[in-house]
Amino acid sequence: MTQENKDKLGKWYLNHKEVFDSLDDLSTILGGLYATKTIFPEPHNIFRAFHETPYNELKCIIIGQEPHTTSYWKEGKEIPHANGIAFSSDSPVLPKSLEYIKEAIIKSNHLFIDQDLLHLAHQGVLLLNTALTVEKNIPNAHKELWFPFIYKLVSQLSKPKYTGTSGLVWILMGKNARDLKHLIDLKYNYVLECQHPASAAYSGLEWDFKNCFNQCNDIIAGLNGIRDIIYW
Repeated sequence: MTQENKDKLGKWYLNHKEVFDSLDDLSTILGGLYATKTIFPEPHNIFRAFHETPYNELKCIIIGQEPHTTSYWKEGKEIPHANGIAFSSDSPVLPKSLEYIKEAIIKSNHLFIDQDLLHLAHQGVLLLNTALTVEKNIPNAHKELWFPFIYKLVSQLSKPKYTGTSGLVWILMGKNARDLKHLIDLKYNYVLECQHPASAAYSGLEWDFKNCFNQCNDIIAGLNGIRDIIYW
């Protein structure tokens, strides 16, 4: 990992140095993949979720599966839907999983503020995937590459000795995310689980999101007061 990346990660790197330093070999592998295949997101966006989420304001961690595997075209240029923030997209046509999230937030009596989801990241919601890169149109292509990093990171983020806080709410969306549940220390954390929105999209069914957004706010309000809730 370059010094520039370390500086951009800030407290994420300082508090989880061992985890991020373990990526040196993966960085070499990814360099080769980006040179020979179509990989999403663009390299400078791989760690964007961390760049946009203030470490000391972390309240909730949402874990999905992987970046969007598709792209769109703008002014003759192919642009990945994936932009480094799980589920987010800057496309004029929303990817199905993001469309389902938008509908669920509105059904939960919240305003859906922006499809880039930066309003959530800036409130302390880390929007993470179990893999931070993917090959175009090939789901789970990089799952195994990122597993050691995600395994270590989730383990550390669930422990107050690293984050300096307890009472984080985790929302695990889909099987890949739920497979990480055993790493989360339930003495200090709250775990909510639901189907991944892409699963509902593939089947054409309504997304069973288990009212996770309101449940998350109920937990946060109980711990810290209503002023600390998330404006979804």
